[in-house]
Amino acid sequence: MLFRLLIPVLILLGQPVLSLAGDDDVLPGPVPADVIRVLDGDTFEARAHIWPGQTVQVLVRLRGIDAPEIRSSCAPEKLAGITSRTVLEELIGGRRITISNIEGGKYYGRVIADAATRNGLAVSSYLLKNAAVRPYEGGKRERACHLFAGG
Repeated sequence: MLFRLLIPVLILLGQPVLSLAGDDDVLPGPVPADVIRVLDGDTFEARAHIWPGQTVQVLVRLRGIDAPEIRSSCAPEKLAGITSRTVLEELIGGRRITISNIEGGKYYGRVIADAATRNGLAVSSYLLKNAAVRPYEGGKRERACHLFAGG
C-alpha cells in the first residue's frame, strides 16, 4: 500500500521541471507570457506563465537581432532606436505572446529567447523584415552611427 502511494511521488521527482544546471541549458517552450513593457527594439519585460497560477517576471532579449541604441550620442541612431522600440511596442506591447528556446543571458536577470505573437508571427523576423533591427549573432556589436548618419 505504501509503495502504491510513493509511485506518483517518485514519478514526479523523476520528471524534468525547469533545469537548474548550467547556462547552456535551453527551455524549449513555448511559454505563454504577457508583455508588461517594451524597453527598446530588442528587449521587453514580460510575465511568463510557467505553471498554472505561477508567473515569473523577466526581461527578455530577442534572439538573433540588435536594435539601434536609444541612449546613443549619435542623433540618427537614437532616432532609429526610438522608431525600433515603437515598432516592437505596436506589435507586442500589452499583449499575450509566447516565448521559446529560452536560455540564460549574458547579464543576470535577463533571458534570451525567441518570441511569437498569438497568431504565430515570429517577432524577430518581423522586425528584420521591417528594417527596425539588424541581425546579431553574438560577440562585439559594431558601432552603428555610420549606418544611420552615412559616415
